Amino acid sequence: MMDIKARALTYGQLKTLRKAGYDLTRINKDTVKGNYEGLVQDALEYIVELVYPELKDKLDDMPYKDIIQLGNETLVATYGSSEAEKN
Repeated sequence: MMDIKARALTYGQLKTLRKAGYDLTRINKDTVKGNYEGLVQDALEYIVELVYPELKDKLDDMPYKDIIQLGNETLVATYGSSEAEKN
């Protein structure tokens, strides 16, 4: 993975995430219509784009697994490991 240190969402970024419908702590896996795993992937992509604007021109060339990993690490930095592990 690129040498990027995950950082927590700011409160403003969290509000933006919630408005977009991607706050994974507020989504119940059992009530999602359609593909839950796809929703999680979309949310993690959105988080990376939101929190790391400096990567905008590099994301298309990054391995996808690195983007997902950075999104997960961002959630852990924001909520702690127990909340992030629920998803």
